[in-house]
Amino acid sequence: MDKNQRINPQMLRALATICLLLSVGLNMTLLRGGSYLPTGLQGVFVGDVLFFGSAALGTYLAFREQIRLPMGITVLWIASIIYILLQFVRSGLDGNDPFATLRDLSTFVYLLALPGVTYVLTTIANRTVLLLVRVFTTGLALWLALLFAGIDLSSLGNAIWANLFSLNADTAGAVLAIGIVAWGRDLDLQGFAPAQIFIGAIGLLLQSRIASVLVIGGLVVALTATATSRRKTTQVGIGVVAVLTSILLSDVLIGQTVNRTTDQPLPGISRSVQVFLETDEAAQSQGTVEARFDTWSDVLVYTQTWPRPLVGQGPGSSAFVDSCAGACEVAGGDDALRYPHNIVLTLLLYHGAAGLLLGLGWLVVIAHSLLQRHLRPIQWVGIIVFPAAALFGVVLESPFGLIPWVFFLSWALAQPLRSADTVTRTDTSTP
Repeated sequence: MDKNQRINPQMLRALATICLLLSVGLNMTLLRGGSYLPTGLQGVFVGDVLFFGSAALGTYLAFREQIRLPMGITVLWIASIIYILLQFVRSGLDGNDPFATLRDLSTFVYLLALPGVTYVLTTIANRTVLLLVRVFTTGLALWLALLFAGIDLSSLGNAIWANLFSLNADTAGAVLAIGIVAWGRDLDLQGFAPAQIFIGAIGLLLQSRIASVLVIGGLVVALTATATSRRKTTQVGIGVVAVLTSILLSDVLIGQTVNRTTDQPLPGISRSVQVFLETDEAAQSQGTVEARFDTWSDVLVYTQTWPRPLVGQGPGSSAFVDSCAGACEVAGGDDALRYPHNIVLTLLLYHGAAGLLLGLGWLVVIAHSLLQRHLRPIQWVGIIVFPAAALFGVVLESPFGLIPWVFFLSWALAQPLRSADTVTRTDTSTP
């Protein structure tokens, strides 16, 4: 019997699907805590094993079924593999730590999973994906609510594994914005206003400015995505109630105590407004903004020294610490951080113009492919929120941001082309 015939494709698809959804669920529901669940091997985590295992199975099945990818994505996929290998060789010659090298290459490494994950998502009904996104985002909102209520989830999490309930506010805001849109009426699923109100209210308790902006954006998208005037009116009411609920909860819950800089209602929005006010709290908020700009300025000045603008200092290097003499303002002088809280500057710092162009190439080719497809608002939101948060935080340098982002990119790429939609409608309408 032929070896390929002994392999059951249906079983492999089921395994790939389970691995993918478990990985995405861990990262969207638990954020950093879900991303770094250990396997027992140094630097190897459960979520990554599941994610790349699913991508590998998907790539194999797509190759077996002779499914062709868009030429641009194929070219970039090959170019990224070559680029990663060359950077590893360079990093080894420089004597850099292999784990730090891999971490600094993570944006490109996770994009390699795109073809395989896209195939896996073509085998899952859109309605099923949306249902699971609802579950993942609501799960995040629930444990955040418990945390903000003062329940000691940290100790509970540490009893299972260290930092299991570790919060990254920027990424949390992105996921909650997705949840607000996911709970709208779509794919023959009824909307559920209480879930949208709950998720929105919890999201607005986050201290992060960008998180609050994304949550408000989610409420706006949920409004504009509705078709009828009656539903739009209802959605406006949902948004208003979510904001008022968050304001009321701020007097009851202790809120986000880590890095807390304001006791005002709607803390993320308050921090944004306070930048323009002349108060003590405003000065503190202004200070964090200025610190970030100072760090970005240091990075830009540092990368202008030849030959770093072309090739960067290299993944695995101490480029971030060197760029601001070990006293990066965005980190409060903490030299343990590796990134300037801006994905563009991260690519420029470690990869130079070459890496930045490779990243831009991925965005251009994917965007061109997406514009040829009929995408739903939930898919666009999932694609956009993570890069938006990555302009101000460490989101697309870490698996808790990269895995969900690649998942939503893949879900969008798994949709049929507009021309295929037209042909299908024509064929089904013909006697």
